[in-house]
Amino acid sequence: MNKSSAALPTLHPRWVVAGVIVAATLIWGASLYSITSQIGRPFPGFFYAPDRIVSAFTPQDFTGWQADLRPWDRIVEVMKLPVSVCHQVSIIGHHECS
Repeated sequence: MNKSSAALPTLHPRWVVAGVIVAATLIWGASLYSITSQIGRPFPGFFYAPDRIVSAFTPQDFTGWQADLRPWDRIVEVMKLPVSVCHQVSIIGHHECS
């Protein structure tokens, strides 16, 4: 028996499967929480970052595209009122910052 094989612990397949199940459950739980926390909140028709940049993850069938908003556009006004920070977008547009 050499030193290198004695220093490495053997990982039982049961622990690998358990680890994968725990990781998948945590990801599923976080996703479910994220989705259910949005229920009842208004949605502006596009996703945006705290620096008011329209996200590239906004699908083309959302109303943001119909309003001619494209990925990487910066939000400068909401309902004809100028905005300079994400918090103003959320107050005027009734949407919370990401």
